[in-house]
Amino acid sequence: MQPNASTKSVHDSTKQITLLIIEDNNDIWMIVSLMLKRQLPNVSFHRVVNAQQALDYLDERITNSQAIPNLILQNLYLPLLKDGLDLLQEIRAKLTAYSAQQIPILVMSSSDNPDDIRRAYQAGASSFYRKPADMNNWNSYFDRLRQFWLESVILPVT
Repeated sequence: MQPNASTKSVHDSTKQITLLIIEDNNDIWMIVSLMLKRQLPNVSFHRVVNAQQALDYLDERITNSQAIPNLILQNLYLPLLKDGLDLLQEIRAKLTAYSAQQIPILVMSSSDNPDDIRRAYQAGASSFYRKPADMNNWNSYFDRLRQFWLESVILPVT
């Protein structure tokens, strides 16, 4: 029996997904990249470590008519900025200026400060994920992220 759209595996739908990860901490990046490779083997991802690299990456993709990421994972606190909220607002403004689709931006932070959470949503975050404090919880963290953002919701086509 030939597989059709309704019988394809869940991971088939993630083949064309590209993630932009904005994370400056190398220790966290090692965990994130390991989890991405383990949980999302068919998803491609690109890492940048600061706001300027993120904006340059998006500029290059947009101006060269290359596919922009389907999803952005962004650390809340970044170097060279007071926080990642400025970057979040700049990404949203850039996408609007180029008439590009609105990419979901998932803010990842170790903070559980209600003000950080409120301000992230006000700046344009699609969701706010608290980073696990315990190493043993990273697998379930990315499992939930995968289930919701890559298996439940429909992302924009790039």
